[in-house]
Amino acid sequence: MRGTVVAVTSASISGQHDDRSRDVIGDLASALTAAIGADHVLTPADVRAGFETDWTGRYRGSSDIVARPASTAEVSAVLTACMEHDAQVIAQAGNTGLVGGSVPRAARDRDERPVVIVSMRRLDHLGAVDTAAMQVTAGAGTTLARWRDHARSAGLDTPVDFAARDVATVGGAIATNAGGSRVLRFGTMRQQVVGIEAVTADGSVIGSLSGLPKETAGLHWPSLLTGSEGTLAVITSARLRLVPLFRATITALVALEGFGQGASVPGSGRAGAGTAASRRAATPPVASAQEAPSASSRRERSWMRRSSDAGVSASAKGVSAKKALRYSASASCSLPGSAKSLVPGSVSRSTRSGAARPFSG
Repeated sequence: MRGTVVAVTSASISGQHDDRSRDVIGDLASALTAAIGADHVLTPADVRAGFETDWTGRYRGSSDIVARPASTAEVSAVLTACMEHDAQVIAQAGNTGLVGGSVPRAARDRDERPVVIVSMRRLDHLGAVDTAAMQVTAGAGTTLARWRDHARSAGLDTPVDFAARDVATVGGAIATNAGGSRVLRFGTMRQQVVGIEAVTADGSVIGSLSGLPKETAGLHWPSLLTGSEGTLAVITSARLRLVPLFRATITALVALEGFGQGASVPGSGRAGAGTAASRRAATPPVASAQEAPSASSRRERSWMRRSSDAGVSASAKGVSAKKALRYSASASCSLPGSAKSLVPGSVSRSTRSGAARPFSG
């Protein structure tokens, strides 16, 4: 099992290449043990195997040590030791990738340098949800499921979600700029990172977790490190954006004839949603049954009845539509000023050309 406590000795260091110095690997293992403890420096081949195989089982690599730090300071100490011993580093998150990017190279493709897998799963801390800013700070080893549950406990939600949420981690999602099932609505992981903390190869800690919308001091680390896939630095924590929690959602299956139609679907959906929202905004609120009608509202309803009665009586007498409009217009001439302003141009009379223009009283 991966949690097995292993004492680091020269006998436990595998010798996959006879000509590679075991002393170097032993010294490195001792340095890592001093930095993060013997419980989290894994060397036996059977213990390392789970970290050397990707999610699909198609890609299998070869390493010498698996290190499991639990904080940014410990990640810094691990990378410093690896640099001093000229070791190659593979930063690994949830190891849910499908293309072998989170495992080391096979033994036949390696050089003589030691290979260390740095597992980020123990960096799983979660800060308090800032409901005002709609942000939260999460460790790189936090799974997407814990991030989502933590946000929902505060009445919010996460903008990124996908099937591997129970194993995939925040750090891996940032490093690969993951999208998921909500990408059309909220964007990829790049749009969700408002602050980031990482460690470079020499052990330097970079970034900021302030979460300021506009931070112009120096490089914008979230933009630089998101999608970098571990090539620039090892991500340890991130300040992440949250979104409102929708109580109900709709999933639509849209059949298209080709890729050309697919490009217009997201825009059509947004336009439709915007039109519906506009209609809701334009609809006046319904007065409560307990609200007593004001004097002006009573006058308005009285005028509307008179105007309607004039049109009905004109129709009953066989009067033309043009005269019926004039009857309605004459009723509007006696409309109180406050009520007139509520229906500007709503009463029209016909012109000789047959077009309608607003009646001006």
